[in-house]
Amino acid sequence: RLEVEELIDSAHRAGRQAAQRNQSINNMKQIMLAMINNHDARGTLPAHAVYSDDGKPLLSWRVHILPFIEEQALYEQFHLDEPWDSEHNKTLIAQMPEVYRNPNAVIEPGKTNYLAAVGTDFVMDGTKDGAKFENITDGMSKTVIVVEADPKRAVEWTRPADWEMNPENPHD
Repeated sequence: RLEVEELIDSAHRAGRQAAQRNQSINNMKQIMLAMINNHDARGTLPAHAVYSDDGKPLLSWRVHILPFIEEQALYEQFHLDEPWDSEHNKTLIAQMPEVYRNPNAVIEPGKTNYLAAVGTDFVMDGTKDGAKFENITDGMSKTVIVVEADPKRAVEWTRPADWEMNPENPHD
């Protein structure tokens, strides 16, 4: 009888893991669809960050696509001219949309491990300019924009911090 219960428990655990994996894949799809809708509405994909006039990164691209994940009301609460950790904007970290929560990872509330791939050879090159589809010459199906990073790399979802590939260790 104990062996049967262990098998049932194992099957339940495997089912939960598969459902969580599917939810994470769905989250990534929703994020990418929001980026595409951002391009359709604004003419570019979102930049790595919302920048100040003097070039300082203020808020993550994740804030910039809020209107395209049905979070317009949350977007309107942000002070877009202030950094992610300003007194006002910090209060919004707790309102992280569910799409940024990875069900496979144990991460502090308000943090996400869905990060943009940032670097000179990536769509998000770390500048204040968003990319246009016509500049993605390899095609969207062969282009990495967002990754599911190791949970140890999780960041506050509003923080303009992402994954920068190290050419010396690209699998890092």
